[in-house]
Amino acid sequence: MEPAINGDLTHSVKEPEDLTLAQMRDVGWFPDADVDGVADDEDCEPQSDFLATVVIGGCDSGVPNTFFLDGCTISDLVAHVAADAPNHGQFVSGVSFVTNDLKKKGIITGAQKGAVQSCAARAAIPELSQASAR
Repeated sequence: MEPAINGDLTHSVKEPEDLTLAQMRDVGWFPDADVDGVADDEDCEPQSDFLATVVIGGCDSGVPNTFFLDGCTISDLVAHVAADAPNHGQFVSGVSFVTNDLKKKGIITGAQKGAVQSCAARAAIPELSQASAR
């Protein structure tokens, strides 16, 4: 139905206004493991971290965990850096690169960038580098 026919109809395709997306997912027409509205084959992270704030190694930065249209959150971007980092220094450097880019795009503020970087610096990621440092 078109919204113009009835004033209480909306353009929303999300629950509770429209149940079509969930039904399509149930029958396999729209595989979306993390139910973020981005199909798995196009999703940046098929199992996204949807915590309200960016948490790194148990440190809550207090920075909103923004969701991007490609299916990633800020926490997912940090997790990707962690997965690729051979040591703690590379992890912190990678998080710095990500947060600098987010600040440059106006997604986070300078203070938020600092909070995320501070949590990254204190995190034992990757764990092997911290164990070998002892």
